[in-house]
Amino acid sequence: MRQLIRTCSSLIPLLFLLAPGSGFSQGNSSYDVPRTPDGHPDLQGVWENNTITPVERPNVFGDKEYLTDDDMVFISQRIDEIMAAGEDALFGGGVLEAVFSGEIASYDPTTGNYDSQWMAERTVHRRTSQITDPPNGKYPTRTKAAIAAARELREWRAAHPADSWTDRPLGERCLSFGAPRLGSGYNSYWQIVQSKETVVIYQEMAHDARIIPIVEKPHAPAAVKLWHGDSRGWWEGNTLVIETTNYSDASSTSPATDMKTNVERLTRISDTALPDQLQVASPLVPALRSSWLVMHVSVIMVSYAALLVGSLLSVAVLVSDRGHALELRSSSIGSGGYRRAALVTTGGSVSNTEFQLSSVQFSRNELLDSLSYRTITVGFLLLTVGIISGAVWANEAWGSYWSWDPKETWALICWLVYAAYLHTRLSRGWQGRRPALVASVGLIVIGVCYIGVNLLGIGLHSYGWFFG
Repeated sequence: MRQLIRTCSSLIPLLFLLAPGSGFSQGNSSYDVPRTPDGHPDLQGVWENNTITPVERPNVFGDKEYLTDDDMVFISQRIDEIMAAGEDALFGGGVLEAVFSGEIASYDPTTGNYDSQWMAERTVHRRTSQITDPPNGKYPTRTKAAIAAARELREWRAAHPADSWTDRPLGERCLSFGAPRLGSGYNSYWQIVQSKETVVIYQEMAHDARIIPIVEKPHAPAAVKLWHGDSRGWWEGNTLVIETTNYSDASSTSPATDMKTNVERLTRISDTALPDQLQVASPLVPALRSSWLVMHVSVIMVSYAALLVGSLLSVAVLVSDRGHALELRSSSIGSGGYRRAALVTTGGSVSNTEFQLSSVQFSRNELLDSLSYRTITVGFLLLTVGIISGAVWANEAWGSYWSWDPKETWALICWLVYAAYLHTRLSRGWQGRRPALVASVGLIVIGVCYIGVNLLGIGLHSYGWFFG
């Protein structure tokens, strides 16, 4: 029987191939891959995945990536003893658990389990986990949302074990065991059939057939969700690359399943070995996949930067002002002064009166006040554009223009504070300390909006910050 040997990567593609036998090793580079009549590598046949290597590395191995020769001998002997005893069948990682604990735990102690005769002969490989990246052989740390979802599901099933058939697991209902299925040792065979334009992978478990076009063809529309996703394949040399998207949320209990993307790489390296390298891409939440993302984030960032600079200039006005009255005068940024007009009489005759312009330099406080006003004006206009584009973004991502998310709420408060600042300057004619005090309040609001909300890790906008 041919071996299908799978490795998983949660972040990046694997850098090596797998070979059959007692360990995972580099394939024979001189192997001449058989071809189909259309010239593609021939992957057809029935392939088994009966390795005892679990997807995740058991804690007993620590950081140990490969088994030693002594480990291999010990594990092989223990497996022979377990099989000869004819006790309950051991599924998945249950084999290794029994090898090291000496105890065979029943898979289903309530109604009785399959015995070991139902299980295929297991193959011992040197790797201690199918996951090769991260190097610790573990799945990446789950997010808060995933932990909360698992807890809620566990509590619901405890309280409602069978109110409806929908309360029972998908596998129990024989609806889906996942695609690609990672389980080994029981119904873990694949049959691969190829044509010029299509590859079919037929999984023994639940008799699921994955039909994969290998011609240029777009994925199904985003609204179309499937139990096993929508797969598209292409050839990269001797490797069949399969990208699967459009998973149905109902196909898994994990959050954001409908945004998951799996990438598999199948490369035949001998007559009896077909490594399956699986890369699981962490899905982006809908908001981060919106075409409005770049505009919204970039404009908001620039607006906050301008408002921050303008507010700091206002603080400088408060620090340097000693009660001197400031007069707001028209001036372009950087001139540092203005032109004063005056009537000048020459020759003692009114008829000889003429206008003269004299240059008057701003004082330091007046210059700070002027720069603050102009910088905040620019920042306020950009913040307005950023909030509007964010509303469009939110509607596209979540179906609502406004949700009173903490970040949205504080952005609105920030906008109102600086709107009040400009109102006092333009309508009330405030200058100097009083508008500077309003801008100082804005500085505090920016701190809460830009840092405080993220530190608390709440709301739809808290992506990957300290605790994300």
